[in-house]
Amino acid sequence: MAIAYLANQDPKIAKAERWVRDNIARDFTVDELAEAVILAPRTFARRIAGTCGVSPIQFVQRIRIETARYLLETTRLSVEEIARQVGYAEPSTLRRLIRRETKHSPGHFRRAA
Repeated sequence: MAIAYLANQDPKIAKAERWVRDNIARDFTVDELAEAVILAPRTFARRIAGTCGVSPIQFVQRIRIETARYLLETTRLSVEEIARQVGYAEPSTLRRLIRRETKHSPGHFRRAA
């Protein structure tokens, strides 16, 4: 299920989702994200798990992958540029995560558009 839908079930998690989207291109820690929504890191992790069923790292990764898929489908940007725009220094990291989460390569989403 889409992270945005699940996140909206909890105001703090919805705020975290917006914060991730606003800061997606930069490197940040889960502790920094928790601080941005005024929760202790462990409390934040419990609320993410309870609301979305994922860890904080998976929460961030899914938002990044969702954004990358959108960019693959709607732009002609290279995978390298998309990786940078969604916060990954290495395109191989983005490729691996997309394949793991969707069972498809980035090229699949570009061709499907």
